[in-house]
Amino acid sequence: MKWQPADAKRYKERMKCERVNAMSKSFYSVTNIWYRGYEKVNCQAMFGILTLAATLILNLVDTT
Repeated sequence: MKWQPADAKRYKERMKCERVNAMSKSFYSVTNIWYRGYEKVNCQAMFGILTLAATLILNLVDTT
C-alpha cells in the first residue's frame, strides 16, 4: 500500500482509540451494566474509565 503520511498518522490514531475502547469493554465492565438510572450507570462507567487511566499511567511509569 502506498499511503501518504497524513493517512498513516490518521490510521495510527484510530488504532489507539480502538484499543482503548476494546480494553474498556473487555476489562472494565462497560458492556454489561446491571444498574438502573443515569447516575448509577454514569458512575459505573466513570469508575471503569478511572481505573483504565490509572492502569495506563502505571504502565507508562514502569516503561520509563
